[in-house]
Amino acid sequence: SSGSGMLIQDSTDFMSIALNTMAGFCVWRGSVTFSGTWALPDTIAPKSNYMVFGKWSHPSATVECDGTVVTAYEDRNGEDVPATVTITIAIFASGIAPTPGPGLNFFKNNACVFSTTNRPFIYNRKTWTPSWSWTDIGDSMIMLGVYGYDSNTNGGWDYMKLAGIVRSGNAVRCGRGRVRWRWTDRYALVGQRLTNIPVPCIPAMY
Repeated sequence: SSGSGMLIQDSTDFMSIALNTMAGFCVWRGSVTFSGTWALPDTIAPKSNYMVFGKWSHPSATVECDGTVVTAYEDRNGEDVPATVTITIAIFASGIAPTPGPGLNFFKNNACVFSTTNRPFIYNRKTWTPSWSWTDIGDSMIMLGVYGYDSNTNGGWDYMKLAGIVRSGNAVRCGRGRVRWRWTDRYALVGQRLTNIPVPCIPAMY
């Protein structure tokens, strides 16, 4: 690490905040129940800066996030079937100036780069590597996104779906989300693939 600040052991290194960088913090948190699609809310940060984390339990629903909406569809081959889920959501953003207030504030060159007026992004170096098999991640929130694809045939069509996350209790795996493309199975391209990029998991404290 470099610079000045505070180090929280086994967590975010606030000492490494650069002079031209604002530390990430929570810009929205709450519990939402929806069926199919939920639009990410507007906050003080642009959606292009969002990192969206969630915690839920639904053993057959695939949850995805494309940067503007969170979706939940049954993990199945063929046409979309919306799933109803209740998810605890925490949205983080960086690159924006926090508003100093009561509590702990860090300033560099008279600019606030960190403040406990917003909950900080706490990362304890826990990750999950996308897999089609169940993995226990403990009592954690996991970053939502899309982590691969599945292409399969059903009823005369080839359905291409991106891979999101299915969660049951503390166990997660990849699953098939909503249909992105479909075409006649006369030109079928059957297969599936996942990224091997580690996905961050954070404490369920938000």
